[in-house]
Amino acid sequence: MIALGSLAAAAAAASGVAAIRSAWGGRELASLVGWGRQADASRGPHRRLGRRFDTETSREALRAAGWSLGPERFGELRLAGAVLGVVLALLLPSGGLLLAPVCALVGARLPLIAARRASHRRRTRIDTEVPQLLDLLAATSSAGLSTPLALRRAADALRGPLGGEIRVALDAVDLGAR
Repeated sequence: MIALGSLAAAAAAASGVAAIRSAWGGRELASLVGWGRQADASRGPHRRLGRRFDTETSREALRAAGWSLGPERFGELRLAGAVLGVVLALLLPSGGLLLAPVCALVGARLPLIAARRASHRRRTRIDTEVPQLLDLLAATSSAGLSTPLALRRAADALRGPLGGEIRVALDAVDLGAR
């Protein structure tokens, strides 16, 4: 019974490591577990499973956190967390099989929790930059600059996430987006 649990833990660990490595561009381990027949590891089973974790909640958390990680990669990270949770549960001396589903859910939720914490920190940084933005807008508009130019100058002067968001919005306006 212990040997079967150890074998299952080793298989889960190998698949978890393969998912993590291929999510971050590693191809060596992907070829070891049988995905090496493909030109790259982009069509492996971890990709299909990672897409199942690609939800609107994940997309919103990534956008709010300001991370450049794609939603499919984030789904693969959530999948790797779930696999790691199962492996850790199976390594427990007793009750590991009963705790495996709970640990898988916790492992899948950890990247979402990290993204939400990052988005909270980002919103706090944006809130602290608003007074500086207002001062810059007041100074540039009293100097006679037009509103779009004043916004561009203020966005260039701000170095945090608020300046980046204003630059993205101004670029979209320049391209004719609504």
